[in-house]
Amino acid sequence: MSGVSEAVVQRLMSLGKDPVEFISRLKIIDEKGIERFFDKPYDEQRIALHDFLVGAKSIVHCKPRQIGDTTVGCAWNFTYGYWCLDPVRTLIVANDVDATDSIFKRLKYFHDSLPTVLQRPMARSNRKEMEFSDTGVVFRCLTAGGRGHGRSFTFQRLHADEVAYWPNDEAVWASVTSTLHDGPHKQIFVTSTPNGPGNLFHRKVLDAQRDPSAVFRFFRWSDHRAYRLQAPPKWEPTQEEWDLKELFSLDINQLYWRHQKINGADGIGEARFRREYPLTVEEGFMEVTGSWFDQMYLNEVIATLRPPDMSKELRIYKQPEAGMAYGVGVDPSWGTGNDYSVAQVLSRDGEQVAVFTTNRRSPEDFAVRVAELAFQYNGARVLCEWNTGGGGPVVIHRLREMGVPLWYNPANGDHFKMTGGRNGLGRKAQVYSHLRYLVDGDSLTLMDLPTVQEMMHVREEDGKVEGRDGYHDDLCDAMALAAWNMKTLPEPLMGRAFPFKRKRKAIPHPFGM
Repeated sequence: MSGVSEAVVQRLMSLGKDPVEFISRLKIIDEKGIERFFDKPYDEQRIALHDFLVGAKSIVHCKPRQIGDTTVGCAWNFTYGYWCLDPVRTLIVANDVDATDSIFKRLKYFHDSLPTVLQRPMARSNRKEMEFSDTGVVFRCLTAGGRGHGRSFTFQRLHADEVAYWPNDEAVWASVTSTLHDGPHKQIFVTSTPNGPGNLFHRKVLDAQRDPSAVFRFFRWSDHRAYRLQAPPKWEPTQEEWDLKELFSLDINQLYWRHQKINGADGIGEARFRREYPLTVEEGFMEVTGSWFDQMYLNEVIATLRPPDMSKELRIYKQPEAGMAYGVGVDPSWGTGNDYSVAQVLSRDGEQVAVFTTNRRSPEDFAVRVAELAFQYNGARVLCEWNTGGGGPVVIHRLREMGVPLWYNPANGDHFKMTGGRNGLGRKAQVYSHLRYLVDGDSLTLMDLPTVQEMMHVREEDGKVEGRDGYHDDLCDAMALAAWNMKTLPEPLMGRAFPFKRKRKAIPHPFGM
């Protein structure tokens, strides 16, 4: 506490004990240009403040535009630094120069609008940097892609704002995180509106969803109290809008706001609206072109699914039924911590009933787990890919030894290859075409959220069907194999309706089946 006056200590004993009360006393300029206290935050801001207060080291927020996430993040970091007696340094990185200026002005306004008795002495307050001379606390604002990322001193706290719109996002992230120092004050807050798939922010969202130590929040636009508009008495929503109303429990004024935001005089169009005002996490990261599956439909499915317990290797969605035929699709790996070994189980009538996934089991051990799963589901037949680079021959050999029923074709026995094959059945595009045919024909009941999320990122490029760069497709491969396995069972996998109103024309099977 060297250099801190007794008066400061006394202030810490009062307002410093209650950061929420202190934040409520901060003055802001609202969207109408009016000065007011920060005492009536949006619900989303209250949730964000809770995330900060619990002390999570990593916080990721995926949000629509203009819900006040940046403001509450700045308010929290200012409050934390203001009352901290250690020389904590906070770095705030915005997506462009205007945003950087706005954030720094916000921090300055927090301080300068405090009662004079509460204002801390300043060592400097210029060039997007503010330092308290009594504690050494520093706030620094930078623009992504600008100068200063590699400055020699370190930071303990990072507020990464609108990350999806950072230029050269990966390089900037590597630069700013290299300055972060571990310790009791460390906290990384990443927030952004989505901007399509495959960028740094998308990866941070996926990582946060899988990391039990991170706090991940998704804010739907429909939960924001300002996003509604009084609908005219005679306005009639489209069928699609009625379906959204039912699926997401929207009211007529929310529908009308959405309609005007898309189609009004200053409308942004549906594609941009879905990206910037998503109703599901995945909607904000939809492919614009090249997607293999119908992403609109997959988003509908995602909206009905709950995240499973990812700490468990086996996820069971429906127990085996007496007399029901099941099929298993298997995509093996070497179990070295990289690619996953996956087994998908489908029922004869098209229900996804179980998923087994691991990246730590050897092919021999994985084969035992697959055998147990197959016998649990009424002696289900297994179609395992013969991928020599992933231990496929080892898995198939062990399954044979244990008497597991295996998919068999006279042309190549149980040697099923996704990348070739003497009879042409091994082509990945053909297998995935069959899976797409089932999805488009409402013949599958998908239950596993991670599987559907992977399907969102399967694309066709240069004649190849695979997950886009940086994304796994192990769950999808196993599902495609399970569907291919099931098509030769006594009752074909066709004609089961999914519980959505989908208006589709009858489609031919790509291979005349």
